[in-house]
Amino acid sequence: MRFVVGEDQPDAVIKPLAAAYLRRMVWRGESRWHPELLNRQQVVGVEHLRSLCEAGTGFIVAFAHHGDYEGLGPSLARVGIPNHVMATSEMFAEKMPIWMRQQRAVVTSHEGVTLLDVAKGAAGIQEVLARGEVVSLATDVVGNTPVRFLGHDVTLASGGARIAFASNVPVVVVTAHRNPEAPGKCATLEVEAPLYPKEFAAPTDMLEVMVRHQERAIMAWPEGAEYPRRRFAGTTAH
Repeated sequence: MRFVVGEDQPDAVIKPLAAAYLRRMVWRGESRWHPELLNRQQVVGVEHLRSLCEAGTGFIVAFAHHGDYEGLGPSLARVGIPNHVMATSEMFAEKMPIWMRQQRAVVTSHEGVTLLDVAKGAAGIQEVLARGEVVSLATDVVGNTPVRFLGHDVTLASGGARIAFASNVPVVVVTAHRNPEAPGKCATLEVEAPLYPKEFAAPTDMLEVMVRHQERAIMAWPEGAEYPRRRFAGTTAH
């Protein structure tokens, strides 16, 4: 939690957050076995997505490993936004850890969700976008682009922004938030207004905005982050 909210925060701030983080991780581990708890998240601002779908525009949904992200794809599909979720190649292997097999079951728990192997690369994503379809991918993935995130200098993958520029499609950032109707349980998803390549001088400028949206959401709900320090192990400078 200090990694998220600041190394200088007093124990009076950190200890309750640490306890909340542990509760959240227990919830994440257990709820994975009950997809119905995760694949029906409330989606605020879904009209942004529907407008793009009605226009036949392919677009990218950018999320973070925050809240109940495993249920994001099926939650969007449930409200009429079918999407392809980028996944590690391990999810396509015959043998995989039990938790990952169950994670895959959650992600694909709606018929409107298709897994897209990250090994297909930018070309594979562009092919899907060219068909006017939707690709959901994580922003907080380690890569080669230097970015200031949660008060740390990290290197993130800029593929989402670069592909948006190459395909001339919008990026829609979706953030996770505490559900006021079910505190401590499944998240609420909030959809930001679309970001269009023409609004930015370069992909890195678009990535910066994508990251800031996610950063604000994570700071508002620190314990909702999944393994924040481990995710950026070896890539940070305090």
